[in-house]
Amino acid sequence: MPINLREFTQAMNEWMPQAPPEAREHLRPSTWKQLLRTGEDVDGGTRFAPQEIVERVLEGREDLSMSVALPVSLMLNSRFGPSPTSADQSARAVRPGAPAAPPEWRRWNGPAHPRREAAAPRPPWVFPAYDYSREDLDSFEESGNHVGVQVQHVEGRLHYAWPDAGDGEVYRVVVSDLEDPYSPDDFTEVAVTEGTDCWDETPLTSAVRFITVWGYSRLGGSSDPRILGQCRRVASRVIVHQLAGWTLTFDAESRSVDAAWEPPPAPPGVRVSVRTARLPLDQPVGRFLRGSSWMSDEYRIPNNGAGFQDLDVEGGKTHNYVAAVEVEAAGRRYTSPPARRQIIPDVVVEAIDDLSVERRRSNGADTSLTVRWTQTPSTSVTIYRTSSPVAPEALERRTVPVSQLAQAGLPEDAAISAAAGIGESDAPGRQLRTLENVVWPAGADWDTVHLTPVTVHADDQATIGAPVRLKRAGEVGHLTLARRREWDLVTFTWPGEATSVELRLTDARAPVDPAAAPIAVVTQDAYRLEGGVIIPGGLASRGGRLHATAVTYLEGEKILSAPTSVDVPAQWEYRYTLSWPGERIGRGGWVRRGAALFGRTLVEVTLTAIHGVTSENDVIGVALIHRGDRLPLHANDGRRIPVYLERPTKDGGQTPVTAVRVPPQGRDLSLWFDHAQAGPGYFRLMVDSYPGSAMDDDHQHQALERYCLIDPDLGHLIKMR
Repeated sequence: MPINLREFTQAMNEWMPQAPPEAREHLRPSTWKQLLRTGEDVDGGTRFAPQEIVERVLEGREDLSMSVALPVSLMLNSRFGPSPTSADQSARAVRPGAPAAPPEWRRWNGPAHPRREAAAPRPPWVFPAYDYSREDLDSFEESGNHVGVQVQHVEGRLHYAWPDAGDGEVYRVVVSDLEDPYSPDDFTEVAVTEGTDCWDETPLTSAVRFITVWGYSRLGGSSDPRILGQCRRVASRVIVHQLAGWTLTFDAESRSVDAAWEPPPAPPGVRVSVRTARLPLDQPVGRFLRGSSWMSDEYRIPNNGAGFQDLDVEGGKTHNYVAAVEVEAAGRRYTSPPARRQIIPDVVVEAIDDLSVERRRSNGADTSLTVRWTQTPSTSVTIYRTSSPVAPEALERRTVPVSQLAQAGLPEDAAISAAAGIGESDAPGRQLRTLENVVWPAGADWDTVHLTPVTVHADDQATIGAPVRLKRAGEVGHLTLARRREWDLVTFTWPGEATSVELRLTDARAPVDPAAAPIAVVTQDAYRLEGGVIIPGGLASRGGRLHATAVTYLEGEKILSAPTSVDVPAQWEYRYTLSWPGERIGRGGWVRRGAALFGRTLVEVTLTAIHGVTSENDVIGVALIHRGDRLPLHANDGRRIPVYLERPTKDGGQTPVTAVRVPPQGRDLSLWFDHAQAGPGYFRLMVDSYPGSAMDDDHQHQALERYCLIDPDLGHLIKMR
């Protein structure tokens, strides 16, 4: 009887979810009306021939006959076909004028599956003992000829169909969930039929089912037609059931896709495993599922037999997962049809709030930074390095479009491009990320640096985390020292926004200890008022090295700059006196003149070390200089007066010299000279050396500036006549 379009459409909609993948691909709803027209009305129903479907619906593609045309024809014939009694002959008939079906299709076009409500009663067949005498059409051996059984899952049952052996045989279908049946008497019989299909409602007990169809010959001339002849294997199939109870869930805490399923039961001696894979994102899945490319190791995801956890996920994108059950039995491997599941993980909205920074210092200066934080493995985090803070309104909003980061004070060129190292974290589901050797740019503009973590989402949104602000004290520049007898003056360029500058003195080659108490601390206001740093009493006479360190503060923490240093030359200090003859008797020049009338013209010069040299290398000469018109200014500014190292006697014998060496610390030196050898004028003891600018590096310690001779009162330096 004719089929209306509504009934036909309902049948196709019910069948398509269980249809083979190629059938779902090629039998689109747009082809269903054409498919309906291929049906032939016969007594008791409508019959659909696979060859007609190939030619009129599938554009003559013979390669789709077994995978598309046959399954849909079996379904339609079981739904709309004639009853077995009315269709016994017409099922094999070919419409007048229709092309002859290929031999393979003629084998498959046997009686349609009976309607479930009108199943034919089974004849009481009698089976002989299996003696292996007939040659099998389907070989048990892997290398032999194999004839397949078509299997479909229909309404919770299994439907089998196989080619007609062509000898009017009676078929016996045996199934096993343990192993391939060796004889028709092994395991479970599900059907005995004269047709070429049957139903299997046997409960499943393992992951695999072995299906064997045996064909029994009819004994012609037997008195009892129920007795059948010897059998042979005519078809077989091993099916592996798809994974049962397979679910996917997204764990927001761990940022992972978790899969779980019912572990497929394995028969004794059979190895059962599950193969799982994740297909590439943003690519069509058909190209991977049509063949076996999804089974490549490139896409494999390990599982524990009952599920897996995928931590490498991206929020907001469709993730496709594939699973198949694999069975290894008797040295052969069988695989179930792949089952696909998909899930879209939530977009990550994670603000990094545990950013920490460690300073790397060399010679007291901040040379690099080590930046650490924790995150979930799938999160994309970028650290921005800026000299100014993030805009307050963006920091308050937290999540902004990526395109607005520059406007918020986080330009693209501020992003640190180095890859962060991955380590273990104490927090479950999180990883420790580390950026080593992050440069802290030089210059006063970078004395304050801001490090801001930004989480970038798959939807082009960015979440700004908690920034870290670092501050350093700029180094002191242009440090100079001017030494005076009773005070020293230190000058320099004030270092940026430093709160104060600390001065420390060490030995010439000793390192500076920033924890040591400074000899002076000056604020910027005091420095500007004084024009420098005045050190009353001066620095140590022995000299050394002066270090200037800038100081700033961040949240109460004292921050020191790298020291700027300058050499402090030693300053040896001496004083001398002139004792004129007769000076102790009277007062003034009158006493001196009187002494001279009596021939007393010998003057004693006493040189005393206030801070005398302590090393032989620092010993230098002094000379007595006379000038009649004014006070001499240096050792070559006048006439050199010979002096005696011992007091001369009447007997003579002493040899005068024009220069003598200064005494070391703790000793005095007495010299004598005869003032009668010089006319009126000024006598003055002078350091016999040159300025530092005229000295080479090896003799800087003997420069004129490093020695101080304190003159007596001017009256002691003058000879009136």
